Amino acid sequence: MNKRNRQLILVILLALIFLPIRQVNAAETSEISAFMPGEDSINDSDSSSIQSSGLPNTIYLPLVQNGNNGGVYYVSTSGNDNNPGTLSQPWRTIQKAARTLVAGETVLIRGGTYRETILPANSGTAGNYITYGAYPNEAVIVDGSGINLSNPSEGLVNVKNKHYIIIQDLTIQNSRNIGVYVSGTSNPKVLSSNIFLTNLKVLNSNNEAIKVFLADKILIENSYTKESVSSGIGVWHSSNIIVDNNTVVNARNLPMPQGHEECITISFVANFEVKNNEVYFENFNNYLGAAGIDIKNSSYEGSVHHNYVHNFYQDGAIYLDAWEAGLNGTPSLHNVDIYSNRIEHAGGISIGSERGGTVENINIYNNIVIDSNFSGILLHATGGNGLRKNINIYNNTIFRSTGNGGAGIYIATANIETILIKNNIVDFGPKWVGQITLAYPSVKNKITVDRNLTWGRTECSQDFPNCLELNNGTLRADPLFVNPNGLDLRLQANSPAINSGLTIPVVNSDFDGTLRPLGGAYDLGVYEIK
Repeated sequence: MNKRNRQLILVILLALIFLPIRQVNAAETSEISAFMPGEDSINDSDSSSIQSSGLPNTIYLPLVQNGNNGGVYYVSTSGNDNNPGTLSQPWRTIQKAARTLVAGETVLIRGGTYRETILPANSGTAGNYITYGAYPNEAVIVDGSGINLSNPSEGLVNVKNKHYIIIQDLTIQNSRNIGVYVSGTSNPKVLSSNIFLTNLKVLNSNNEAIKVFLADKILIENSYTKESVSSGIGVWHSSNIIVDNNTVVNARNLPMPQGHEECITISFVANFEVKNNEVYFENFNNYLGAAGIDIKNSSYEGSVHHNYVHNFYQDGAIYLDAWEAGLNGTPSLHNVDIYSNRIEHAGGISIGSERGGTVENINIYNNIVIDSNFSGILLHATGGNGLRKNINIYNNTIFRSTGNGGAGIYIATANIETILIKNNIVDFGPKWVGQITLAYPSVKNKITVDRNLTWGRTECSQDFPNCLELNNGTLRADPLFVNPNGLDLRLQANSPAINSGLTIPVVNSDFDGTLRPLGGAYDLGVYEIK
């Protein structure tokens, strides 16, 4: 197969990835500006143009129908930039290719270590991407050792104000700032767009490993980051983002103030999907205060699903933090689905509002939380304690705790409206904990609880000695997991959780994708059993 055909296959596969992930009516969609006000000292008079459609939206990315039809060039550590860039007479530097390539062209980089920065000079066009990649079966390392980046907002690979570019199959390491940086500009406003980062390895970054800022239609997939002082993957002030099948290890690896943000950060992002990622710390005692996946600020219309987050010391494995979202004319943090994630030895799923913003219209369902150090699902009052509204917690399975004072599902704030808790299994213990617990009984009329199964201790913490265990319509019984010691949390055939649930349309399948119901009614928890 020749190079051109390989490129055609790659682009077709990318097009398949970007088929719509949700079906919405045309009337529900709207033009989205990726720019939002907030952090990084950005101001723009038309930032209010971002509006919510009211429902989780489709991520629309281009259907590329034509492969890269231009020339293929080559770079080698034994080459010369005065060469024509052919296989037999390659260029010496990747930056030579970055200055030269135009729409539809590809550079294949021969194996070796390249100590340089990469700054693409040109954009591709729809159907004619510019592609940077390793020569087949050869390892390419871009090493930033000894390279001083002149701007603190600069990456070893720096894609600025560019479009239709693919970067794949490279190792980027030892950046003194960001590893790979895709960015636009605020004045004049230019969004980088249609950038695909695939099969990258980004190691030892002194800031983010991969950062996206002011961009639209970005795919980050099949990549591995390790040892970054800030996020392994951080996306800010952007829209139409997919973060898929990446592994993030030991992100935010220094304490504050040097270490900052979260392992995967989605901030001020409209229309996003974070899926199939693994996030963990190799030695979680060394990494205090970091969250696994954080959706924050005025982010909306998104989903976080099928991720595996494990080995965290204390903070939320998946965290939604409004910060100041909804204040001063900004959108709230809203319309986010958190589903089919597996969380072990971490802080569970948390919803906060640390500067008084609003979180609303959130679905949390089909998640497995095992050995949480405080709570399985937590609405907390730390910081500004803004409004949490329309939070739906359905068909989750929460098993065991490693710390005292929390609860399987813990509503530890009074600033709430319309919280629904249904069809969950909570077997939280053996520590001093509650099961489905409300810290402030005065707001019990704002919570609807029905058809849950709980098993374990029901005690109040010292912080909230007058807590209320929410047990309306609740089964108090052993859920009869298949093998709880082996963490197989499927239900035995005689489990009281089978056929005991309510029909909830948003939860029309289980953790494994099996359609509900298989019997006369929904089963409780994440698994539907025949």
